[in-house]
Amino acid sequence: MPHTTTMRLPFLIPVLLYMLHGARCHTLQFREDGSFTLVVFSDLHYGEGFDLDTKNDALQRAVLDAERPDLIVYLGDLVSGWKGGSNGWMEGTMKRILAYPNSQGYSHAILLGNHDDEADLSRREILNMDILLSGQLSFTQSGPLDITGASNYHLDVFSSTGDGSAASRLWFFDSMNRGCEGNGASWGCVGKDTVEWMDVTSRGLTRVDQSVAFVHIPIPEHRLAWGDARAVGVRQEDSACPVVNTGLAKQLLKSNVSMVVSGHDHQNDFLGNIYLSVEAIQTQLDNQSYTGDFQPGAGSPQYGDVPMMMAYSRKSGYGSYGPGNISRGARVIRLWDDQAPGSIQKQSRMASGIYPFLSWGYPPQYLHDGPIRLMETWITNAEGTREVQKRPYQKYEIQPECYNAAPGSPGVFWIGLSVLVYSAHFIMHAY
Repeated sequence: MPHTTTMRLPFLIPVLLYMLHGARCHTLQFREDGSFTLVVFSDLHYGEGFDLDTKNDALQRAVLDAERPDLIVYLGDLVSGWKGGSNGWMEGTMKRILAYPNSQGYSHAILLGNHDDEADLSRREILNMDILLSGQLSFTQSGPLDITGASNYHLDVFSSTGDGSAASRLWFFDSMNRGCEGNGASWGCVGKDTVEWMDVTSRGLTRVDQSVAFVHIPIPEHRLAWGDARAVGVRQEDSACPVVNTGLAKQLLKSNVSMVVSGHDHQNDFLGNIYLSVEAIQTQLDNQSYTGDFQPGAGSPQYGDVPMMMAYSRKSGYGSYGPGNISRGARVIRLWDDQAPGSIQKQSRMASGIYPFLSWGYPPQYLHDGPIRLMETWITNAEGTREVQKRPYQKYEIQPECYNAAPGSPGVFWIGLSVLVYSAHFIMHAY
């Protein structure tokens, strides 16, 4: 009988997840050479046709074969959920998305975007489905039930020394779909209750120097990174960030997060620093209503300013709009274990570079001025080739505020079209 597995899934989930979590004693760990590589696939938008999905398959294969990561991060919008609907659609699509990575033994973690739950599975059901399909290859977690969203969790990456200590931490935050803290017109956001959860959770964790956060919809402060004089990459559309600021950026700094990676805006891939001045930290860090005063750039870390890197990934998929005049691909992040043998020499070698451009066997890399001491990031395109992200020849003014929808995006088009159709329908029936 078709879809029997899907129909029984609600009854099987508690038992199966208990069994799987009991077996999932595996951990993430830096390699013996002290490296840990992440490949970030963003906005794959599977489900818009066989030909496009086939291209998505080929892109995943090319990037993974080239980089051979320690962890894949799916940064949301794995699917164009509005294309689904029938029972079993999301399960079948997820099987296709994960087919090659799972067949090759690549571990992964899933973060949800604003379109993933528009088909036949809820946000939490999608996460549970991944755990069931992928077993020990999945580091996805279904987060706390009492906060906004489902994909809120963290993963520790343990030192290559084997002493059981966490050397890096990865945070995942669910930015939902539409609506933020009662504002129904806003893009989704990481809820205030989730920010409070991070505050409480991080206080109970061992502090690490290298932490990276992933959130599908960029936070309001992300737009400021374009004003960093050393920003690299491309900005072809406004940041479609929530109009309500829930204070996540402040909490990230308090929790020693130094890099935030987002997707959602298909035509952007830029990255740059923002910072909070030492004066603002001293006077406002404990103010729970604090919403900003971040500035573009890295500030002066030697005098106490605290920078944080804001990075877009690269639109990976062939569905939906974009990516404009840039190629499809994935952001690659390589972290280095500062406890590993030789890390001091490697750190010195990196720090000796001028500004962000370093070249010792890789394309130009981006050097962060903050607590991430040993980190490299680049883009690998659909052919498996590493790309150089250049500084723009001309930079424009910083986007002054967040918008409910990025100008020129499909969201604006379809909303406008819907209004026209509804108006015509109303007029025809009125007369």
